[in-house]
Amino acid sequence: MVPGQSTLLRREDVLNYYLDLFSNGTLIPSVTSEELQELSVNFGFDRGEFILRNVDVTPPVDTKARYLSLWTMIDHVWYIYADCFNKSK
Repeated sequence: MVPGQSTLLRREDVLNYYLDLFSNGTLIPSVTSEELQELSVNFGFDRGEFILRNVDVTPPVDTKARYLSLWTMIDHVWYIYADCFNKSK
């Protein structure tokens, strides 16, 4: 769920969002998971912070955000069920 935008439900919409985001320059991601918990045998969550650094500008620009991802296990493989994020101050 992208802040201020409609919820992206289809896989192709999510893919297009990120393709557009990364077309604006070279973004180097850095992810820090602060909490990871398995709530049941097939459901869990991950919470943390990420930084996207645009290195195509001088000086490089960092965009910091916090995230929450819900995970589900299907056929012994973990998949993101839903995720949301917002920019940090």
